[in-house]
Amino acid sequence: MMNLTQEATAATNPCTGRRFYVHKRLSDDEIRTRVKNLIRCATNLWPVAGGYPKAVSVFTCESGLWPWAYGNGNAGVAQQRLRYWVGRADTYLRSWWFPKHWSYVRTEGWFQARANVLLSVRMAHAVGWSPWSCA
Repeated sequence: MMNLTQEATAATNPCTGRRFYVHKRLSDDEIRTRVKNLIRCATNLWPVAGGYPKAVSVFTCESGLWPWAYGNGNAGVAQQRLRYWVGRADTYLRSWWFPKHWSYVRTEGWFQARANVLLSVRMAHAVGWSPWSCA
């Protein structure tokens, strides 16, 4: 259950800050640490069945927690199906969470770790883990 501060943060711009910023210049270990930070933040805001440990387990199985993972029409940390990305972005993400990059995030942001994790955790919160083969 979110407290009022968490609700306000989630509504304005969830899981931002340096410890969540993922880019290719980081070491592999630091990338995965920051992805785990994103998952922890997101699952604290939108609880999922099995909590943070389940989310990490599913996303590790799907991609090895690698934001640039790609295969069989799926991409990103949670291996989102690319053909569904725009509809899911419209449903589970908010444009004001990505004020400078919304058009990119909405149309092809699957490799953006924060977008992929927020979308996927919110989706798991809403519909459960059934969309993921690793669940």
